[in-house]
Amino acid sequence: MKRFPVLCASPGVSAGLLVCLGFLSAAGSLLPPPRAAAFAGSPLFSLLCALLFLNLLLGVLLPGSRAPRAVLMRLGAMLILLGGFVGARAGMRGRVQLYPGQEVRAFDDGKGGSFDPGFSLRLDRFAVERYPGGALELGISVPGAEGMELYRVRIGRWTGPEGLRVLPLRYIPDFKVAASGEIVERSASPNNPALEVEVRAGGETERGWLLARFPGFPPLGLSRTLRSGRIVFLDRGSERVQSYASEVTILRDGAPAAKGRIEVNRPLRIGGWKVYQSTYDRTGWQWSGLEFVRDPGVPLVYCGFALLALGVTLWTARGGPGEEDAWTPR
Repeated sequence: MKRFPVLCASPGVSAGLLVCLGFLSAAGSLLPPPRAAAFAGSPLFSLLCALLFLNLLLGVLLPGSRAPRAVLMRLGAMLILLGGFVGARAGMRGRVQLYPGQEVRAFDDGKGGSFDPGFSLRLDRFAVERYPGGALELGISVPGAEGMELYRVRIGRWTGPEGLRVLPLRYIPDFKVAASGEIVERSASPNNPALEVEVRAGGETERGWLLARFPGFPPLGLSRTLRSGRIVFLDRGSERVQSYASEVTILRDGAPAAKGRIEVNRPLRIGGWKVYQSTYDRTGWQWSGLEFVRDPGVPLVYCGFALLALGVTLWTARGGPGEEDAWTPR
């Protein structure tokens, strides 16, 4: 009976438990994300982690290998397991989809419920940057010509055939009509492109707007110069997204407390929370998907990896395992 704790603390048991955990982890990685998360918290997986923690603890407490590097590696692995347990039991995670100007306080926990993190979040602006490679073009047709000719848009440079000259003045990737009737920029995402132009035709000059998403809609402010011709604005920008980010305001008790920018791999820290840019509207670039994460076990995991790395460094500096590293229970 006295030999049982010694047997439980042996490196052979550690190796066997690690092999089982590795096999279960590989099997869980083949499952869809919701089922994989449930698989990682299953009773069998939790039991194996608890047995490994007990094995490492006995290896530290029982007389055996007391080499500092061996003890450090065991303590590091124990802290990693403990951090994972704390995060699984006390951590919280939720998602939300926000449109510009929308404010939210309760967040979906993915389990049919919601939680209140203690603050509100408002999406001020959502921007999508696309890879270069596309082009802005004007399709222009005049009487007597066969079909429509395409012309590259260059801001500040006249283009077009004789009899219908066009000067591009300003490009807006996402326009809206303000209460005053003026066209203004709503966001930097190419949701609703518009091009302000000056047109000369038939001895007259007009300034107006061409709308890329509504080619059949009459150009705004160009009724006289386009009596006998037609201009279509084509936004051929690349559809490949380079980056996307959310500019948000944090509110406490209804008052703005802080502002921040959330990008991929650059989360926003709010107290014990991290807010990640997780997804976005891939069709209209209208909304932003954010993920809220609070994991109190992360500091323990970081400390565990630090101790584990220190133990491995000492082990490597000595040229590998020596007699003092061997498990020799007494």
